[in-house]
Amino acid sequence: MATSNQRTDITPPEACGTSLQNDVHNQTIALKTTQKDSHASVLTKDVLEPRIGMEFDDDEKAYQFYNGYARQVGFSVRKQNMSRAKNGIIRARRFVCSKEGYYKLDPSDKTSTCSRSDVRTGCHAHIGIKRLKNGRYCIHRFVPEHNHPLVSSRKVHLLRSQREYPNARKPSSEDVFSACTSSSCTSHFQGLRQFEMQQGDAVGMVHYLQKRAAKELGFSFSMQLDAKDQITNLFWCDARSRIDYYYFGDVVCFDNTYKVNGYDRPFVSFLGTNHHKQLVIFGSGFLYNDSVESFNWLFQTFKDSMSGNAPHLILTDEDENIVKGVEEIWPDTVHRYCPWHLYQRTVKNLCNVFQAYPGFDIELKKCFFECETENEFLVTWQKLVSNYGLVDDTWLKGLYENRRNWCLVYRHDLFHADLHNTLKNERMHALIKSGLHHERDIFSFFKRYERILKDKRYSEIEADYGAAHLANPMPLSRLLKQAALAYTRPVYEMVAKEFELYVDCVIDNCGADGTGYVYEVTNVEKKITGYVRYEPCTDALSCSCKN
Repeated sequence: MATSNQRTDITPPEACGTSLQNDVHNQTIALKTTQKDSHASVLTKDVLEPRIGMEFDDDEKAYQFYNGYARQVGFSVRKQNMSRAKNGIIRARRFVCSKEGYYKLDPSDKTSTCSRSDVRTGCHAHIGIKRLKNGRYCIHRFVPEHNHPLVSSRKVHLLRSQREYPNARKPSSEDVFSACTSSSCTSHFQGLRQFEMQQGDAVGMVHYLQKRAAKELGFSFSMQLDAKDQITNLFWCDARSRIDYYYFGDVVCFDNTYKVNGYDRPFVSFLGTNHHKQLVIFGSGFLYNDSVESFNWLFQTFKDSMSGNAPHLILTDEDENIVKGVEEIWPDTVHRYCPWHLYQRTVKNLCNVFQAYPGFDIELKKCFFECETENEFLVTWQKLVSNYGLVDDTWLKGLYENRRNWCLVYRHDLFHADLHNTLKNERMHALIKSGLHHERDIFSFFKRYERILKDKRYSEIEADYGAAHLANPMPLSRLLKQAALAYTRPVYEMVAKEFELYVDCVIDNCGADGTGYVYEVTNVEKKITGYVRYEPCTDALSCSCKN
C-alpha cells in the first residue's frame, strides 16, 4: 500500500504492566503497576494411558475410557470396524483417531470438483479390544502416536466425540474468555456485580477499573475527570485487544455512532476484521463531547496503548473534528469516510423516502457498495436522484460532493480488508444499542459490552477450530487449490470469487509503450475494460483501475 507509515513491533501484552492515567483539572496523575503471572507454571494432571491387558465390562465402557483419554490428550475418537460372532456378540473392535485413513473420491461421480483428503491425515493412533472368555473386554493393541497437531484444552470440547462426552459441558463464554487471554485473567464482572456505585459514577468507575487492572495482566485504561468529579473522557483495552491489533490493525474503523442516553456521552470503539472476517474490538471509550480536543485525546491514548503503531488506513464518520484529530495524531495514515456509516446516516436522513419507495434501498446500496468503476457510479447516482426527485436534496448533494472521500470506486489501490462488508453483516450494533436504554446506567452497559466481547472471542475460537479441522472445498484449479490450503474459508471464498472474474476476462496485447508493454483486459460478462502496464526493467505491474 502506498504509505510511508511503518508498523513496529508491539510489546507482547503478556509483558505489559497495567497503567491508569487520570487528567484531573489538567493535571496528569500516572499510576503504574506490574504484575507477575501467577499461572506461569501450568499444573498438569497425570494422563491415564491405555495399557495392554486393561479390562472393561463391555465395549462401550472401553470406548468411554479411550474417549476420556482422548479428551485429555486432545483428539477425537471414531468407532471403526468390528468383528461379530454368529450369535451377534462383538468379538473384537477398534477405536481410532478421527483423522485415521483418507477420504476417497467416488470415481463414478464425474461432477465432483472437491476433495476432503486433507481433513484426515492417515493417523494410526488407536486401541484394539477383544472379548475374553469371561465376557469382559481387554485392550490387546494400543498405538499412542499421532501424525497431526493435537487440540488444546480450550478447544477440545469442539471435537466431535467430545461433544457427547458424558461429563462434558460446552464452556460458557466466561470459561473461554479466561482461556483466550492471559492465564492470570479472571471473570471481570463477577467483581462488578458485587460492587455498587454508591460513591458516584466517577469514583465508582475508578474503583472498578483499578480492581480489574490489578487482576488482569495487560489491561489498561485512561480517563479524564472534571472539577465536579465527573468522567469526561474514558478509554480502555485489554491484552487480547492489543494482540488483535498487532495482527489485524492495518485497517481500523473508528465508530462513534452510538450515544448513551441519559448521560449524553458518545460511546466509541476502534474496530477491525480478523482472518475469519469477524469483527474484532481493539479498544473502546466514552467521550463527553465531540470537540477536537476530545478526539485528539482519544486518538493519542489509543496510539499510546498500541505502542505508537498507527493503522495504514482508518475509516471514520464524516466529521470535521474527527478529520482534524486524525491529521494531528496519525499524519501518515490514509483517512477515508466509512461507507457503511454514511449509508446508515442516509437511512436516518431520508427515512420518509425509504418508507414511501421500497426499491429505493436497493438502488442506494448499489451506489454505496456495488459499483466497480467511476462511470458506473456516476450513472447510477444520477439515475437514483432523478428517479426519486432528490436532485436538490441537501444531504445527498453533500455526499456527492465528498464522494472521493468515501466511494469505493475511487481508491482501488487501498487495502480495505473488506471491512465495510464485515460491518454490514455484524449484529454488534443492535446488541450495543439495546444496552444503552435510557433507563440503564453505564454499569448496565458495561455488563452487556463485556458479554458481547466474550461471545465474539468465543466465536473466533470456534472458527479457528473449524479452519484447523474442516477443510476448504478442494477445486480442480491448481491456483485455487493452493489458496484453499492457505486461507480460512471466508478469505478463500473471496479469492474464489476473484478467480471466477478472472476466468471471464479476455486479454489483448496492445504492444510496446515506451519502456513497457500495455495489455487490454476485458471482463466479457460485465463489459468492463481496463489496461495493465508491465515494466520489464522493474518487473512492476500497474492497472488503470487503481489510478
